[in-house]
Amino acid sequence: MDVTSLAPTINWKNVGTTHEVNCKTLAVTGTGTAPTSELSNGPITRSGSSIRIQFATAASNPLVALAPAIDSVVTFNIDPVARTCSLSGQHDGFPGYEADVTADGGAGVSVYGYDPSVTGAGIGALFPPMDITVASTPVAF
Repeated sequence: MDVTSLAPTINWKNVGTTHEVNCKTLAVTGTGTAPTSELSNGPITRSGSSIRIQFATAASNPLVALAPAIDSVVTFNIDPVARTCSLSGQHDGFPGYEADVTADGGAGVSVYGYDPSVTGAGIGALFPPMDITVASTPVAF
């Protein structure tokens, strides 16, 4: 986003393709992609010199009837003067999550990462409520 006007410079939403595989033969028996309609980029707001961008996800496995959604509601907290960013919010305990920030087309910098294998969380952590509260420390970018 543009730090002066807060106008988005990109509004990219993407969900990868899910593949169902027969574990004995390794044959792909189905593919599907969840819709991006439950992904949101914004709103973008300003509070003093800080800029906040909220993102939300709720996407279910399209190959499993009544599958619980992969949920998250997180906010990037950006200080464009200090060039720092932190992340706050919540997400499910499964699958893994990562959040990166970049400026001026530079390389991405990791703001947050979560690996369910470290916590021992499995697919059951997809069910409500969201298990993980995020409060990362500011990272320079």
